[in-house]
Amino acid sequence: MVAKCKSSLVEKLLKMLKEEYDRIAGYRTSLSWRFFQGRVAGAYSIDFDDSSWSEVKLPMTVDLRKGEAWLRCRITVPEDVMGIAVEGSTAKLFSFVMTTGAEVYVDGRLVLSADYWTELRGPRIVLGENVKPGETHVVALKLYPGIEPIGIPAFNVVYSNVEDVLLEIDAFIEELKMAMLLPGGAEAVEKVAEEFNLEVFHGKPSELLAEIEKARAKLSHLSGEAKKFRVHLVGHAHIDMNWLWPWRDTVETIRSTFKTMLDLMDRYPMFHFSQSQAAAYRVAEEEFPEVFRRIRSRVESGNWEVTAGTWVEADLNMGGDEALVRQFLHGKRYSREKLGVDVQVCWEPDTFGHPLTMPQIVRKAGMKYYYFMRCGRGYPIFWWESPEGSRILAFNSVYNNFIYPRTVCEIARRVYERHGLKTSMFVYGVGDHGGGPTIDDIEVALKIMDKPLLPTIVFSSAHRFFQEVEEEISSGRGRVPVVKGELNFTFDGCYTTHADVKRYNRLCERMLVDAERLSTLVGVYPRDTLREAWRKALFNQFHDILCGSGIHEIYGYSKTLAEDALRCAKEVIGESMETLASQIGFKEGEGVPVLVFNTLPWPRRDVVRVRLPSHLIPAKPVAVSPGGEAVPVQVCGDELVFIADTPSLGYTTYYIREGECESGNVARDEYTLENEYFTLSVDRKTGTIRMLYDKRAGRQVFNRLRYEATRPQESHLFQVLHEAPHPMSAWIIGEITGVENLVKPEEVSLVENGPVRARIRVVYKYRRSRICSDITMYRGVPRIEFHTSIEWMEFSNEAVDAPMLKVSFTPILNTTGKAVFEVPFGYAERPGDGSEVPALRWVDLSDGEYGLTVLNDSKYGFDVSGNTVRITLLRTSYSPDPNPDQGSHKVLYAIYPHTGDWRSALSFRRGYELNHPLEAMPILKPSQVRGGRPDSMSFLEAEPENVVVTCLKKAEDSEDTILRLYEATGREAEATLRFGFDVKEAQEVDLTEKPIGEKLTVEDGRLTIKLKPLEIKTLKLKTS
Repeated sequence: MVAKCKSSLVEKLLKMLKEEYDRIAGYRTSLSWRFFQGRVAGAYSIDFDDSSWSEVKLPMTVDLRKGEAWLRCRITVPEDVMGIAVEGSTAKLFSFVMTTGAEVYVDGRLVLSADYWTELRGPRIVLGENVKPGETHVVALKLYPGIEPIGIPAFNVVYSNVEDVLLEIDAFIEELKMAMLLPGGAEAVEKVAEEFNLEVFHGKPSELLAEIEKARAKLSHLSGEAKKFRVHLVGHAHIDMNWLWPWRDTVETIRSTFKTMLDLMDRYPMFHFSQSQAAAYRVAEEEFPEVFRRIRSRVESGNWEVTAGTWVEADLNMGGDEALVRQFLHGKRYSREKLGVDVQVCWEPDTFGHPLTMPQIVRKAGMKYYYFMRCGRGYPIFWWESPEGSRILAFNSVYNNFIYPRTVCEIARRVYERHGLKTSMFVYGVGDHGGGPTIDDIEVALKIMDKPLLPTIVFSSAHRFFQEVEEEISSGRGRVPVVKGELNFTFDGCYTTHADVKRYNRLCERMLVDAERLSTLVGVYPRDTLREAWRKALFNQFHDILCGSGIHEIYGYSKTLAEDALRCAKEVIGESMETLASQIGFKEGEGVPVLVFNTLPWPRRDVVRVRLPSHLIPAKPVAVSPGGEAVPVQVCGDELVFIADTPSLGYTTYYIREGECESGNVARDEYTLENEYFTLSVDRKTGTIRMLYDKRAGRQVFNRLRYEATRPQESHLFQVLHEAPHPMSAWIIGEITGVENLVKPEEVSLVENGPVRARIRVVYKYRRSRICSDITMYRGVPRIEFHTSIEWMEFSNEAVDAPMLKVSFTPILNTTGKAVFEVPFGYAERPGDGSEVPALRWVDLSDGEYGLTVLNDSKYGFDVSGNTVRITLLRTSYSPDPNPDQGSHKVLYAIYPHTGDWRSALSFRRGYELNHPLEAMPILKPSQVRGGRPDSMSFLEAEPENVVVTCLKKAEDSEDTILRLYEATGREAEATLRFGFDVKEAQEVDLTEKPIGEKLTVEDGRLTIKLKPLEIKTLKLKTS
């Protein structure tokens, strides 16, 4: 099928052609620049005297912290370039991106201005039309002051006459390579190489072009086979919602990009363009209605492809399960309702990794295809399969391309050589800050079409490509592998950088889901309000926002969105609790009722925290359950803390009154905590855990002095790791140059002790920073919590190591444990090799007989090495935000020691419990409430234990109820749902709430369905 080698003659010819190309192309960067840093008047003018400035060569780095800077260049049009006459050419200037604001002047005229991101890859700057030898042009570049050093790329001057010759040479090189793939092509190319007159390389370029035409004629019989290769040219403009510029700049980028693409369609009727992200279309709809009208027209004509299957191109590793579903729900529904398109292509070229459950999520969002760039497995095209068996067809290639013979043909050859397929896709167009395809791209494509030995290229859409290549695969003409598992990892620092936006993300995810559940059950569902709150939370999951890799200015906007979403969720939860309370008949004379709601679909015993006016707090309070059992209450100012037993996805009522309850305090002494599950002691000298004993299992979990006369085995050990300075510090964890263990605390003291909980506070000072961790144990709860607040005042830059804060735990296991990490709707087993990897609510390390689950409420970066698991709490990156994490931070993490592995220990439930605390509300005037509901009730229970309900909400377009569940342990399950509300019938729907199955039978409030391992099912329930 493929010629595995080329003869020495062919190799020699290709080498000489490339050398000739490079020799001629060298003229592009033969520019001499002068540089000055500082304010200067009139430096843009033609006759400005820059003779005292420094002579420099580009590329170079300029430290813009020192102020603005100028570059000037004088370009004189030559008579010829390597024998190619220049007269009559169009002269243009182009370069690459400068990640700063700048102004570009040509002959004293401002031709480009940008506040944050100077895009020089797009439409090239015209120096002159029909130029004549000897004419001179002056280019001046003003760089705005910035917050860090930036790279200034090389600038290229190009003359159209010369570029025409270079295009012919490049095209011929690619024609020879393509011909080698064809039946009989290797022999034909061999003969051409034998007969090719190499003397033309020493003559005029016109002689070389004439010889190329002779060679093409000799290969013309191969044209029919060459044209059987089809490359779909898919124009695209990647638009980062926020990255190195603020939101208002993004809005203008959307306008200018969309308008430019529409204008190109008017000029070139065959031109096609594909655009993702529903949030971007919404900007056009609301702020630029005429642009949006034109888009809709071009969608109808087929020129504009909508690939907005998600609200934004979100980070997929840190977005929670329901949040990922909502990306598709809101993205696809917007595209369908506003643009009339049922999107089939999941467009993820710039995201930083892909969890193993994505094929199922994509498929159940009504999509079949997946386009991405990062973290591939080396296959340009493959079937990607999730654990329960869903498959999608994935294509892996770069974006932000330019059309040129070598770029277009490289992907065609790669797909054919790897898979035997003649259909491929080339995604092109300036991106990140928008831009899209250019006139130059389109004109070059038209020239490529005329080359007889190059593939057929068509202006096309991603959907059309996937359809064609799927047909080719179905015909049996290719070999496409099946890939299972996650497509990760890259940019490991992103799991931690900008802890504030990550905390907001987890809070929004949790509270919006809980708000939906409560308001659905009590019948006061504010659909539009919740929809808008979700869209704000989803926007903040854009990969450069949630990953912490944006400039400082963008996080003010994201914080506003998050706080708006949280405010909405809190109001909905509060109103729902009040409505529920009005429906309950509370007992009179039993004390102050406290309504406690469990938003999770299993019964649980957990912590209740509720505020009461001080005059209503008894001198010796107890909390009495509906069954009459009294439990101790601990008073902490105006807050009461007690442990409640709650029904599955339901509520109960505890009555606060005066009483007695036999129970001792949780702290045994100043450094020891003990409940019915554990005994924990803290080393007063180091602040680490001296010993943790599991009373039920009869074994030690930690023992600082496990190995006598050797280094102690520390747990709850804070460590500062030092990263060497390196580029892309927000994205990448650098080389670790040293590790400091924090084992000299400023304080170790018992700060709270009562019948419900006790807290030992450990405080460390590190340089200018302060770490305060309250080790907390509750009676009746089999986890140990660490409420940690950090005042982080560290900094770094390109000359200073960057401190990174971790906390570690090392359980005593019989063998090296298996490391398991929660991912959206599932888990991933990964080697414990010390790599920084992402996870959601929990990480587990177990040897099968015993293990430790580490839980968290807002962290995403972890590493496991041997039997040590660490949470990355904070980093100190410096680019592009010079101080992303200076300030105050709060994090709650916990440990859950257990027998068996994580499955039998139900670790996934413990992760949900930490992240979804019990909701509680005091009923201050119970005599005014006369509802008909009992004071304790379950609305829903799911069995068996490996089944998790993640969503209970109202449907988007009806009063039906949407329920989503999944199997959590990788084992089949027959799930039984028991409803505490009236369900008439059920039907399976996809993640966008479109029906996909037969109606299901609900009998006596019960519904039974089968789940494959890690399978997600979504049901639409008709209720009375």
